[in-house]
Amino acid sequence: MAYEDALPREYRDFIALEGSAAGIRTFEGMIVPGLMQTPEYTRHIITAGPAVLPPGHVDSPIKVRMERQSILDAEQPPKIWEIVTEGALRQVVGGYAVMLDQLHHLTRLTERSNITLQVLPFEAGAHAGVQSSFWLFDFPADPSIACVANLTGALFTDQAGQLNAFSDAFDNLRASALNPADSLTRITDVMDLMRRERDTRNPS
Repeated sequence: MAYEDALPREYRDFIALEGSAAGIRTFEGMIVPGLMQTPEYTRHIITAGPAVLPPGHVDSPIKVRMERQSILDAEQPPKIWEIVTEGALRQVVGGYAVMLDQLHHLTRLTERSNITLQVLPFEAGAHAGVQSSFWLFDFPADPSIACVANLTGALFTDQAGQLNAFSDAFDNLRASALNPADSLTRITDVMDLMRRERDTRNPS
C-alpha cells in the first residue's frame, strides 16, 4: 500500500485486519464508514481535524483510504455489515454537493450482495453505541478482533469477555436500527431533504 511506512503502527495493524478479515461489522456514530467514503468526503473529514495537514500532505491519507476500499472489489470480498447513525448522514460534510454525492454512493453500495447497511434513526433514542464507534473483524478459524479508535490511536482486543460485549452491543444496535430496505428509504429521504435545503439556501 502507498505510504505504508509513514502510517502509524495502529493504522497499519487496522488495515491488515481489514484486508484479511472474512467479515467486518462496524458501528459508526459520527461519520460515514471509511470503506464507504467518497474521496471528497474523505478530504473534508481529514482536513477538519485539529492536526491541520499542509496542502501537499492531504492527498496521501486520502489515497490510503481509497486503497483500503479495494477489498470491496476483491474476488472474495469480506461480508460487511455497517451500522451508521442518521446524524452522520445528515451532517453536511463539505457542502451539499459533496454530501449528496456521498449519500448517492451509499445507495449504490447497498446493491452489493456482500454489504449490509443499516441506519440507526434518531427515533431509536439512546443506544448501545452511544459512547464510541467500533469495528469487529471476523475470521473463519481465528477469534474475532475488536477495535476502538480515538483521537490519538486505536485499541485492539481479542479477549473473550470484551469481544462478547462488543458483539452484544452490535446485535443491540442492529435490532434498534432500521432494516436494510427501510435504511435505503431513509437515505433517499435525507437526500431529498438536503436538496430542498440546498435549493432554499441557494435559489437560482
